[in-house]
Amino acid sequence: MLSGRRFAVIVQVVSMLLVGLSGSALAVPTAPDAGGSATPASVTATAAAGGTGGASSASLGGGSVGVQRVDSCTRIDEPGVYVLDSDVTNASATEDTGIEVGNETVQACVLVASSDVFLAGDDHVIDGRGFEDVDGNDTLNASFDETERAQYPVGVAVRGENGSALSNVTVTNVTTRDWFVGAFVEKASNATLFEVDADENANVGMELVDVEDSLVVASSADRNGFAGLYASGTSNTSVVDSEFEGNDVVGVDVYFGNVEMVLVNASVSNSSVAGVATVQSSGTVVAESTARNVGGDDSLLGFSGSYLFVNATEAVVLESATRADGSWALYATDCENAPGTCLNATPDAGDGAAMVTAESLSVGNATVSFTGQNVAVGAVDALTANASASAGLGLGAGVVVTNTSANAFVDLSTAWTGARPVAVSSTRFAVANATPGVQTDAATVDVRDRTVFVEGTTWGNDACYTAELSSVRYDAAADRLTVTVTSVPLNVSNDTACAQVVTGIPYRAVVSLTGAPGAVEVVHVHDGQRTVVASTANESANESAGNGTATVATIGA
Repeated sequence: MLSGRRFAVIVQVVSMLLVGLSGSALAVPTAPDAGGSATPASVTATAAAGGTGGASSASLGGGSVGVQRVDSCTRIDEPGVYVLDSDVTNASATEDTGIEVGNETVQACVLVASSDVFLAGDDHVIDGRGFEDVDGNDTLNASFDETERAQYPVGVAVRGENGSALSNVTVTNVTTRDWFVGAFVEKASNATLFEVDADENANVGMELVDVEDSLVVASSADRNGFAGLYASGTSNTSVVDSEFEGNDVVGVDVYFGNVEMVLVNASVSNSSVAGVATVQSSGTVVAESTARNVGGDDSLLGFSGSYLFVNATEAVVLESATRADGSWALYATDCENAPGTCLNATPDAGDGAAMVTAESLSVGNATVSFTGQNVAVGAVDALTANASASAGLGLGAGVVVTNTSANAFVDLSTAWTGARPVAVSSTRFAVANATPGVQTDAATVDVRDRTVFVEGTTWGNDACYTAELSSVRYDAAADRLTVTVTSVPLNVSNDTACAQVVTGIPYRAVVSLTGAPGAVEVVHVHDGQRTVVASTANESANESAGNGTATVATIGA
């Protein structure tokens, strides 16, 4: 399944190399057909796109059409090639899309209401007038009056008359900003957004609804109020070579009813909750992409992550990376444990699990591959207090994995280069019967592969003392495991009689790790004073330095 999807992705990327745009020749890419291959169709203009006056014509899909020029907000009702002559600035949305939000109708500045349309922005800007949020805060450069604010204005919209389906529409080489939504496409097939920059819009940069066999290529959606790209009800749609930076909540939101949404070479950064979020959708593939500085704001959902999956099936993350994130690298869970994210009125909402396969996901300094359900994987040093890894299973190289619901499992392997990954995965400690009159500090250490056995005797000030395992710490720089045992008074009532005699306390500690430590030391603590009572080197540990892999057995809750 992975190899087939990856092949389709490569075909799509190669096909995009055939797309060109210049003053005298326009190449119109069409989306992949049902078989996954892309078929560019050509449009050739006989007059320079930036010229004025005279006759201009082009061939589109085998027919001859005129090149029509646009210099203001407009409605496009006929097939053809349309070129934006100049920037449209501080504009009001005037074209009725037919979409109703509450009692209001969504308006667009440029509305494409016909199939077989090629709209070339010629590197111009379609600029709105800013927008206020629901609390009246000015989110952009200016604010609408109340009548315009209620219209939820859109920069460029692709939507047929009365919601009829459209096909073969391309919008290219244009910037849309200061709208509620920068670019909007609904009920379209073979639609393409190519070199579209949808930045600084109040809600979403690009929105795709009920779209199939379509593409977003070499585009950006940065610094938008909610998401860079929002997709709902799409199928076989791909996002290639695109950037989503500084969007307030999520970079790419694949939300509800999407089938086989593919993101290739996407760069996502600086969103507070998620880089790429997939909710109640199937077959999402994230390939060769990177999420940087994502997450850390757990107030909305109770968690955050670079790649977030809620009730998602057959999701794949392939050869992608996370960098300096403030929370989980990948977080997968069900609707029950992600309140407010799912459309619970739908039959498939419920508490459906999130199934994810990852191949070569970079987490911190390690690379992990796994198949899992309702699990979170992260780099220990990057996790915030809200996304604490304390309950997780340490995998070494700073990687931790934990469950996000009761019905969780994972089969995971991790690979590393350089320093051998070692982390403490579990400890056991027990004391034996105390011996009055014995004041001994001694211990022996036995290292057996990834398990360290310590047997020793410490002492207490009287017969009402015991010993506890106060800390187990691995120092990666020194490649040393330190086991600290402290003598402490028992929790007894004041009227308990304790023999006033120094008492020896035998103990046994067992420490399991993800790799063998290079050295082990045992420290005893009495009344705050630390004494190293045993120290040993583990020469066999050096054999496992360098490159390697570690596999975690299946875990569940």
